[in-house]
Amino acid sequence: MSATPSATNVAPVASACHAEQLTASYDRKGEGATGHFVRLLRIRNVAATPCILRGRPLRVEVRGADRSVPVLPGSWFVGMLGKPVPMSGTTTTSIGLEQDSICTSRDAGGPPEWFRGRIALKLTTGWVVSPGAHRFDIGCPLRFTDFGM
Repeated sequence: MSATPSATNVAPVASACHAEQLTASYDRKGEGATGHFVRLLRIRNVAATPCILRGRPLRVEVRGADRSVPVLPGSWFVGMLGKPVPMSGTTTTSIGLEQDSICTSRDAGGPPEWFRGRIALKLTTGWVVSPGAHRFDIGCPLRFTDFGM
């Protein structure tokens, strides 16, 4: 007799999240290390069906600035977030948003040029945009991590 798993002990398979089923909010705290600062953007699934975000968004934009802010994949905080898991109810997935504390790309190393902007993440199914604005230094590139717990 062969053993087959019953429907009660098989983990549900989560499909990729659709932008319209997601909301985003900033984590109030951030972390800094060796001249870098990262803040998390937490993403929650508000639909009844579990879903998962893997890898990176196709594109990240900072909206609300009077000029373009360079946004680059990759971060000093590699491995900071664990592997993504299916989201439902209170489970969230995060993405880390990092800027250098001391920016060498700023003209003559001058003072920060602060502005408040909203983060927009491009997924294959549309955009997820952060509520409210967050403070960014327009003179330094913004880097982002992969999605993770």
